[in-house]
Amino acid sequence: METHGGPLAALAAPWAGDLTPRPEAAALRLPNHAVVSALFGAMMAAGPNAGDCGWRTAGQSVSNVQRIGLSWLEVRLEAAHVDDAWLALRGVSPLCVDVLALLMSGPSEGGPAGVRLIRAADILEAKGYRRWGDERRGLERQLACEMLILRRLSAGLAGELLFKLSPLDAGGCDFVYEPGAWLNTLLQSAPPQFLDARILRFDHRANRGADVLAKKLAVHLTCSTAARGSAVRTVRSLLQSAGVPRQDLASRRGRGGRLVDRFDEAVLRLQEHGLFQLRYRGRPSTGAPADRVKGWVREWLDTEMAIRRLRPAEAPRAQVAAPMVPEAFMAPVHEDLRRGVTRITAPRSEGG
Repeated sequence: METHGGPLAALAAPWAGDLTPRPEAAALRLPNHAVVSALFGAMMAAGPNAGDCGWRTAGQSVSNVQRIGLSWLEVRLEAAHVDDAWLALRGVSPLCVDVLALLMSGPSEGGPAGVRLIRAADILEAKGYRRWGDERRGLERQLACEMLILRRLSAGLAGELLFKLSPLDAGGCDFVYEPGAWLNTLLQSAPPQFLDARILRFDHRANRGADVLAKKLAVHLTCSTAARGSAVRTVRSLLQSAGVPRQDLASRRGRGGRLVDRFDEAVLRLQEHGLFQLRYRGRPSTGAPADRVKGWVREWLDTEMAIRRLRPAEAPRAQVAAPMVPEAFMAPVHEDLRRGVTRITAPRSEGG
């Protein structure tokens, strides 16, 4: 089997920035389960404003409670000390959404995901990233930081970690990945839903506000409209689900104007790329009133949106999860893991 390229490389075409709908567009197979939506919701609320987005101290860890129907799920970021947990949580970037989507994905034919090799280079290929040199190396290091944070995630009262992620070498950007027992059970038992791989290509940089919001909205709507393909939600509810801080949702005229522009631009991106159509109910194309008198921000946030999936992502023909580790390489890996070694030096492949 391949150690790089392969299934993840199939997500790399077309070129960066080209989100034109194509019939052969690949998709990531995710479990169609409310817990998956809750995990994305918690991590989209992470970042510099995590404390304003529902994250709280929980012993030596930090937690975020997500509603699932009539019950709740507690998502925790484990750490040796609560200060370390907050430091890691506030360091999360929107790139985390892309990484989490790949970690939560399973084989296209279903079943357990198994042990696999996740390379930063393969994730960048899936994102259509075409820059090189110091900028690319910096992004690979950022990917590694996101994975080191995500490997601390646990959900529910049992506190079982969702993933096992072991760096191949000290300071490296490639990891041996194994889903936890809970996630593997979910991959085998839950029906599938498919996340359009083009969503990974929306810009993850924090200063690209509309792209980041479009990415988060697309992930949330993929999970929440998987069964029906349509929904009705208020603007406030959509923004909260995408991790927009409460302070940005306050009824302040200046901040509200910027938020309207960012939201409408994100909605336009989703429609232009054939992902989702969001229309204001009973209003023109923009929900903000033209006169913008006192109280208009609250009125806009309470406006309902009619949501419809434009082009459901179809099941991919080939496996789209990260490539499996070759058997010849896994023997020493299994031996080191049995002995408790978590950092493994891997031989570099030709051209790697």
